Amino acid sequence: MIDDIIYDCSLSDLELIECSSSGDYYLFSKTFSGKEFYFKDHMIGGISLLPGVACLELARASYGLLNEKSSFPNQIKNMTWLKPLLPTIQQVFLKLEKKINFWEFSLISGIGEKQILHNQAQLTHTVLSHAQSINLEQLLQQKANKYSKSQFYKMGESLEAKLGPSFQGVKWIKLLNNYESISYIRLPFVLDNNKSGRHFCWHPSMIDGAIQPAMIGSSLANSLYEGWVYYPFTLTTMNIYIHGQFPLECYTYVKNKTVKNSNIIKFDIVISDIDGCKIADFNNLLSIRKKKTPIANSIV
Repeated sequence: MIDDIIYDCSLSDLELIECSSSGDYYLFSKTFSGKEFYFKDHMIGGISLLPGVACLELARASYGLLNEKSSFPNQIKNMTWLKPLLPTIQQVFLKLEKKINFWEFSLISGIGEKQILHNQAQLTHTVLSHAQSINLEQLLQQKANKYSKSQFYKMGESLEAKLGPSFQGVKWIKLLNNYESISYIRLPFVLDNNKSGRHFCWHPSMIDGAIQPAMIGSSLANSLYEGWVYYPFTLTTMNIYIHGQFPLECYTYVKNKTVKNSNIIKFDIVISDIDGCKIADFNNLLSIRKKKTPIANSIV
């Protein structure tokens, strides 16, 4: 059936097609069918798109094939989403180039003059300061407006984010004030039931779920932003404090700030496990705020 969704799929099944003798350049390829759940259940502005957070898993997977001392980059800097990847694009290329202090990751489609750069980032494995726990108990005990999963995704659909069952990981969100929120995220049952978690290290549904409270929650939290859609376009830094698979349930704490005299909003996001231990954080996830219209760029 045309509408069949493939859950038994991965983002890390890459093929090495070219590398330099010096070991400072690698080119991998990845093939899509367009029926993968991360296309079919992720529709923004009426268009199915590869979630931008999937680039994190693609970057991690390609880095892990370099036989570095660590197979995981624990810091991603200056990630920029330049062009959405549509399900009609069935082959992409992942390029890694060694720079002085990092590996430069590029996600590309097309060949020669028709080549399109979709995403770019800097990957490193560095010494991070100890990840401090967040005061989860205090955040959870704060009096706040709480919205259910159904209320949350109803708002998302009104903002042109039509997310299918495999991308509905937000179980609830508490709006602490106009600028802060805390949410509980769990791998959707449809993926858990299909054992999708085993195919990913940084599961796109989990990470997408962790940033959805920023993109959708802002309209819930602040009536001034109601009816506005948020399109992330760059991430200054992501720090990853765990080595291995991203947990299949977590909390996410979001804080936002509008950039003065602009339609750009900045999000800082902390993702923790259920005990409050920090898993990862996003620093300066920049999004542009627009009235509801078809999109040109988006990662959510």
